[in-house]
Amino acid sequence: MKKLLLILSAILFASLSYAQHYALYGTMYQGGAIKNSGTIYMYDLVTGKDSVILNFDSATNGFQPLGSMVQNPNDSLLYGLTTYGGTYNAGVLFSINPYTGKDSTRVVFDGTTMGYEPWQGNLLWYNNLYYGLIWNGGTSNKGVIFSFDPKTNKDSVLYNFGTAPDASQPWGTYLTPYSDGKMYSMTYNGGTGDSGAIFRFDPVTGTDSVMVNLGMSKGYNPEEGMMIERPKDGLLYGVNLLGGSADSGTFFSFNPKTGAYTVLVNFNTANGSYPSGSVFYDQPNDMFYGMTYFGGANNVGVIFSYNPLTTAYNVEYSFDGTHGGNPDGNLIQGQTSNVLYGFTQYGGYADSGVVFSFDKVSKQYMVLDSLNAHTGGRPGGSPTLVNICRPTAITAQPTATTICAGTNAIFDATATNVLPGLTYQWWGNNGSGWAQLTNTAPYSGVYTATLQITGATYSMNGNKYYLEVDGGCAAANTDTITLTVDSAMIKANGQGWLAIGNNDTITATGGVSYTWNTGGTNDTIIVAPLIKTTYTVTGTDANGCTDTASFTVNVTPLGIANIAAANSTSLYPNPANETLYLSFSMKGSATAAQVTVTDVTGKEVMRENMTIANGQTSALDVSTLAPGMYFVKIASNKYSQVIRFVKQ
Repeated sequence: MKKLLLILSAILFASLSYAQHYALYGTMYQGGAIKNSGTIYMYDLVTGKDSVILNFDSATNGFQPLGSMVQNPNDSLLYGLTTYGGTYNAGVLFSINPYTGKDSTRVVFDGTTMGYEPWQGNLLWYNNLYYGLIWNGGTSNKGVIFSFDPKTNKDSVLYNFGTAPDASQPWGTYLTPYSDGKMYSMTYNGGTGDSGAIFRFDPVTGTDSVMVNLGMSKGYNPEEGMMIERPKDGLLYGVNLLGGSADSGTFFSFNPKTGAYTVLVNFNTANGSYPSGSVFYDQPNDMFYGMTYFGGANNVGVIFSYNPLTTAYNVEYSFDGTHGGNPDGNLIQGQTSNVLYGFTQYGGYADSGVVFSFDKVSKQYMVLDSLNAHTGGRPGGSPTLVNICRPTAITAQPTATTICAGTNAIFDATATNVLPGLTYQWWGNNGSGWAQLTNTAPYSGVYTATLQITGATYSMNGNKYYLEVDGGCAAANTDTITLTVDSAMIKANGQGWLAIGNNDTITATGGVSYTWNTGGTNDTIIVAPLIKTTYTVTGTDANGCTDTASFTVNVTPLGIANIAAANSTSLYPNPANETLYLSFSMKGSATAAQVTVTDVTGKEVMRENMTIANGQTSALDVSTLAPGMYFVKIASNKYSQVIRFVKQ
């Protein structure tokens, strides 16, 4: 029983993990396959495997990236910056598809007006634009603020930093949008003491204002991060690399509304020193977490926490160097609320840094992967969490179709997913609710992208279908389509009963074209059978479907009421070969008559008008008739008579 529970638990965990298939992506400053130019690296949190997604090549796509990448929610691409490379060796802004590895150089920095060498450059995604700060370049060569529109591929310099007392030379910091419509950030240099500043940028007017001049007591030379807002008090929280009571950096709060600045923690060797990057705000628990580059028990950095309610500062973990040391970036939230992820620049078996996780509750630190020359190493930014198990995409929908009863139908769809192993299930609804189809006649292919229906019956008319495609993350359904089964309803109607010698008009309905067994192709035929005869018509409707209908004409024998013994006609010879003679015996004067010859089906094969009189004999040329039985009908205003004869 215990073994069964373990197996079930493992299956459940695997399915949940697969449904939440996350990976960590990051830029590596060194290593890779091309001239030590760096890589884009991926670590799969489900399989535990690492992959090199891209090798930077210096010339075209830049090299030595130091910052973090940001995923665009609109196109799912990751965007980032390289320090060098491109046409002017001044760095590039690139995008990469995390699922396919296809990259694109979007902006090549020109080394002058656009800025150059975005050291540990980070991007902010805000209002469908990317915003960034660059260390050098611009009109004063003190750096710039720029924006980039991924839809138009257009970049714009929004502000040129000047010399002190203006803020200048941002080192890896990026903008924080605030409720007043302005953006706030920090620069490494500038301000009255040229030790860095907190500034406000107005994206509407394109102007900046220095809000805080940094220095020894406040902390100075901030790098690699942004200020994080705590919604409860509206303050921004951040770190400075240097300064404070031990000149080892500070943790501070800043009020954008009043300009008030408060040092919350003075770092030192014991509690961690030289913090870089941003702090991570755990909003549900109202806690801040961050890292320092040095300090702690082994002087290679710590993970720390800060409680803004109690002002308690704690060292949560001291890096030991062997299992990672000198973190140079930010902590990020994992797929569960307890887990944080990060990079270190050193440590691991190749001393090129590690990828690690840290559980805030259990305090468990775990090395997930050791970086090396192949994967790339010395990461200078933060991991980016990406769900690589995207929902399945339906790329071609099935099409509703109309078929004839008794024929076959095919519904076909196409789906894609970044991971292999798509599963398919067709669903059907015959009016009694949706149900999964099985490979039972008339259905086949119900577990593939193509559903086949063999010999559809008219009872299936109006059935609805859709395909469910599951790529292991989230299933996708195609459009619902309807099967129309056309059962051509051809009908034939006429009088049905005739006295011998009379005509019946039979009319076919339900089609657009007809073929009768008499040879007729109109919707009606006129018949005058002498015996009970069935007429058959095959009709074709507007959808090309065919059906056959029959109609029987019954004949009343000797039903000619006005035959009188004194008015009669005789035929000879009978059988006839070429000429048939008609001899009349009748009362009264000569009269006009119509002589009609029909075959046994009632089809008229000959008609003549003549004047007949008592004692008269008239000839009919029957030489063109095929051998067989025929009927001659003589009809006038005085009498009518039908006589059978045989053509030899």
